[in-house]
Amino acid sequence: MFKIKLKNKFFLLFFFFSIFLFSKENYLLLTLDTVRTDHLSLYGYEKDTTPFLNSIKNKGVIFKNAYSLVPLTFPSHITILTGKTPLEEGIFLNGQKLEKEENYLPKIFKKYGYKTAGFVSSAILNSMFGISDGFDYFNDVPPEKGEVIKERSCKKTNEEIFKFLKENKEPFFMWVHYFEPHSPYNPPAPYDKEFENPYDGEIRAMDDCVKELFEKIPKNTTIIIAGDHGEMLSEHNEDEHGVLLYEPAIKVPLIILKKGIKAKFRDDYVSLKDIYPTFLSFFEKDKKSLLKEEKEEPILSLTLYGRETFGFYPVYSTIYNGFKLINYGNRDYLLFNLKEDPFEKNNIFSPEHPILRELKKFQDANPLPETIKIALKDEDKKVLTALGYSLPKKTERLIHPEVGLILTKDLKKAEEFIKEKKFNEAEKTLLSILQREPNFSEAKRLLGKIYIKSGQTDRAMGAFSSIAFSQMEENPKQMARKKYNEGKIQEAVKIMEEETLLNPIPENFDELAFYYFNSKNFDKLQNLYEKIKSKNISSTGVWSYLGLYFIKENKISEAGELFEKALKLNPKNPESLKGKGIVLYLNKNYEESLKYIENYIGINLRDWEAHYYKGLILKKLGKKEDAKSSFEKAKENCKEEEFIKLIDEETKNL
Repeated sequence: MFKIKLKNKFFLLFFFFSIFLFSKENYLLLTLDTVRTDHLSLYGYEKDTTPFLNSIKNKGVIFKNAYSLVPLTFPSHITILTGKTPLEEGIFLNGQKLEKEENYLPKIFKKYGYKTAGFVSSAILNSMFGISDGFDYFNDVPPEKGEVIKERSCKKTNEEIFKFLKENKEPFFMWVHYFEPHSPYNPPAPYDKEFENPYDGEIRAMDDCVKELFEKIPKNTTIIIAGDHGEMLSEHNEDEHGVLLYEPAIKVPLIILKKGIKAKFRDDYVSLKDIYPTFLSFFEKDKKSLLKEEKEEPILSLTLYGRETFGFYPVYSTIYNGFKLINYGNRDYLLFNLKEDPFEKNNIFSPEHPILRELKKFQDANPLPETIKIALKDEDKKVLTALGYSLPKKTERLIHPEVGLILTKDLKKAEEFIKEKKFNEAEKTLLSILQREPNFSEAKRLLGKIYIKSGQTDRAMGAFSSIAFSQMEENPKQMARKKYNEGKIQEAVKIMEEETLLNPIPENFDELAFYYFNSKNFDKLQNLYEKIKSKNISSTGVWSYLGLYFIKENKISEAGELFEKALKLNPKNPESLKGKGIVLYLNKNYEESLKYIENYIGINLRDWEAHYYKGLILKKLGKKEDAKSSFEKAKENCKEEEFIKLIDEETKNL
C-alpha cells in the first residue's frame, strides 16, 4: 500500500513538472534593420508595405514614438541586448567588438532555464564581433568561397530558423534579425515592380518573412519587434544613415505582442534601451517595463560615425517633453517641437528658448568621448567595406555634417570625372569644394594629381604643400579660422597675410579675401585683386568678395563681370552664385535671378540675406505665399535687429 502511494506521488510530481516544462512561455526578439516608421503602412504610410503587420495590430502594443540611440546596426543592437547606452557600453560604430558582458540578455534567459538561439542576416552582426556570447546556438551569415557575404535574405534566414524549431523541444529565447531594407535596395519579384521606391519593395518582402515566421513560432510566445534604426533616403543630403539624427534616421517601429495585454497605439516617447528591462520584467516584477507606461525620461541619441570616418562634427540629440534638440559638436543647434512639427520643418532654436537649458543639460551631463576604443583586424575591415561602410580614419578637419555631406558627394563626382578623364570638370568641382572648405585634404590631393597630369607642376606643388601645412597640429588656416570664430578678426587677417606671402596659392588668396571682406577692409581687398591680376593668379574668392563689395558701392556692372569671371572658373562658387543672383535681381531679371539664389541656398542653407533676396524676387513674381515663407526663413536665421525690422517690413507689405 505504501509503495502504491509513493508511486502515485511520483507520477503526480512528474505530471505537474511536465505541465510546467511544456507550458513555459517562449520569447522572441525580432529586429528589422533600417526601417523608418513613416514607410510602414502599419504606421499610416499610404503604400501597402506591411499587410501582415497591419493584420496583427489589434493584438499588441504599438509605440508611435520609439527611438534608436545610434543610427548604426551593431551599436544599436548592443543597446537592445544589454540595456546600456553607447556611452555606457563604449560601442559607437560597426566593427567594434562586444567584450564579455555578464548581464547580456541571452545569458539572463539561460539563467532562467531557456534555450537561447540567434539568427542574423547581416555579416556586421556575425559572431566574430562578440555578439553571439551567451547563445546556445548562433546562426550567422557564412562566407562563400572565402569571401565575405554582405547579407542573406530573410527567406534563407527563415529556413535556418525552421530547422531549429523542428529539432528543438525546449522553451526558448530567440533573436531573429532581418536585413532587407538596408541598401542597396534590390527587392525580389514581384515587389521589384510593385513599388516605385525599391526601399518600399524591400520592406514588403520582409513583411512576408515576418508572416512566415509567425506561422511557425509556437502560440505561447511573447514577441517584441523593433527597428534598429531608420534611413534618410537623401533627406538633408544623407542618402542612407549613420551621420545625421533627424527623425527618419532614428525613429523606429516598436511592437509588443503578449498574451493578456491590451492592444493599443501609444504616443509616449520611448527608446530601444527599454526593451532589455522589459524582457527582464517578465521574471523580475520590480524591473522597468515598456508595458507599465512609466514617466518619460530624456532620450539621448548620438552618432560619432561622421566624426570618425569623414571628419564631421559629432552629432547629439535629446528628446524630452515633446521637444528635440540636435547638437552639432556644440557649434550649431536645431530645436524642434515634435508634437507640433513631427517632420522637423521649423527650427525654433533660440538661446532664450525656455526648454533649451533643460535639454542641453542632459547632453552636458553625458559628454561624448574624444576617442573610441577600436582595433580592426583585416577580416573586420573586409566586412565593413563589403557592407559599404567607410573605415574609421584619423582626419585633421572638423566640419558641419550637413555641409560635409554635400562636399563628400561633390568629391565623388570629381573622382568620377577623373576616371572619365574629364579633368576640367573635376578641377572645377574640386575648386568649388575648397572654396567652401579650404582644409578638405582629399580634395587638395585630387587637385594636385590633376595638375600633375596637365603639366601644371607649380600649382600641383601648391596643392600638395597646403596638405602638408594642413596636417600640422594647427596649420595657419586653422589658426586664422579659430581667431575669426573667437571674434579676433584682425589677428586672423595678420595670420593669413603672412601665410599668403609664404605660400601664394589661390586657396590662400581666397581665404584672405574672406577676412578682408568680413572685416570691411575693402581697400586691402581691392589691392589684393590688383596683386593677383599682376601675377596672373586666378582666385574665385578675391573676384567674388570684391564683386559683393561692388554691389554695396552700386557698381553693378563691375560686380557682374567679376561674378562671371569666377563662375567661369568654378560654376559652383557660392559667393558668385549669390552675387550673380543679386545682380540679376537689381537688373530686374527675376526668373534668372531666382535660379542663382536657389542654387546658392542649396549650398548655404542658413544665409538670411539669400532667403531675403529670394523673398524679394518671389514678391516681384507675384508669388506672395512663397515670398512670405522665404522672409520667415530669413528672419529665422538673421541675428541683427535692424535687418529683422527690414524683413518684417517686407512681410507686412505682401
